[in-house]
Amino acid sequence: MPAADHLIYTRVTKAYSPAATPFDGYQVVHRSADVSDDEAAEIGKRVAGLPDGMTAGVRLQFFRQSTGRPALCRTWNTKSDPKITDPKRKLAVLAHAVVLPAGAFAQWKLGPLEILDDASWPVADPASMVKAYGPRTEVVDAVRVCDEDGDDTIQSPDDLGWDADEWKKLRGLALAAKELVAGGRVVFLQGDGGAAANVLRTLFTTLQLGEARKPTS
Repeated sequence: MPAADHLIYTRVTKAYSPAATPFDGYQVVHRSADVSDDEAAEIGKRVAGLPDGMTAGVRLQFFRQSTGRPALCRTWNTKSDPKITDPKRKLAVLAHAVVLPAGAFAQWKLGPLEILDDASWPVADPASMVKAYGPRTEVVDAVRVCDEDGDDTIQSPDDLGWDADEWKKLRGLALAAKELVAGGRVVFLQGDGGAAANVLRTLFTTLQLGEARKPTS
């Protein structure tokens, strides 16, 4: 199983803040030693907050950082712990991100969603975070992610019922992801979360996860 650097961002009370001057509030609580200050700041900005009304479910994000390393993030609202998080809040955002080496997707033969779907690496809640990594220690070891052999049950475009021409259009959008992002444009997939995720899994598989051809957001 490959290992990846990781980072946890959430709200903690001053007693659990790893900052040089501890404070109450949202902050990077734990991170691997090789996650730079710039990477930590960039991920923190990306994962902060959730869409209005999102009290259930998990937001999945993956992007290439300015350092060139891919980041994959799971963010959700978890039950607030009165001692660790905030005695006055019922919910608090918790984000757990892994930071991969450049070229990891091709080397590990894994796609972003396969790693994000792996439930073994994210912490479940503030209490689990403290139990796993301690109350105030910012620097933590790398975390293990899913099996190197990947998922052999990936569906094909035919399995998903996609028209060949439509699939070709989607593949073209994926290959143009860098240009789309630079132009401030996005691709919106309408459907339930499972269907959208299956489309993306299949897309990454058909692109063979080559770093030069892989979508960047």
